[in-house]
Amino acid sequence: MIRHEIDVTRHQLMRNRVELLAAEAGVPVPELSRKLARMPFPKAAVAALAPVVLRAWLDGDRAAADLVDAVIGELLVGIRAAHDAAAVAPGWHLSVAGGVVNGCPDFFDRVAVAATGLGARHVMLVSDPTMVLLKALARLAVTDPMNLSDPRIDQEAWYLDFADRTADLHGKTG
Repeated sequence: MIRHEIDVTRHQLMRNRVELLAAEAGVPVPELSRKLARMPFPKAAVAALAPVVLRAWLDGDRAAADLVDAVIGELLVGIRAAHDAAAVAPGWHLSVAGGVVNGCPDFFDRVAVAATGLGARHVMLVSDPTMVLLKALARLAVTDPMNLSDPRIDQEAWYLDFADRTADLHGKTG
């Protein structure tokens, strides 16, 4: 009897969570399902449901936990593929950005632990990708803005002068 009541309570909680997802989407559950199924690329619509799923996961919901585990598994497939394609050396670093990882520290922590299991020495949460990119690019430049520090880049970079004079970085003019 008690087991049956627990199962009924779990079922009701799940139903409430599904109804909450639909309510946040502004449509009844069946319509939400049909709407998502009709979309060729429902990424944004599904991502909009992430906060509700993450709240359910943090509250201990098993179905939400299964979904979060599956999402992290898919992220690891992508991380592994990028790692292998780039032939990155051992002890590599991973930068992670996006609304879900920035909005849910527990989710980021799970991704970081999983990536460490793949061999990442450090996993960094990026909240401002533009600044991270600019900081990385700044390492290529030296005090002379016309001379790039990496000699491979220096051989193929050109500077266009607004006075209609073109010179490569080796001082020749054209």
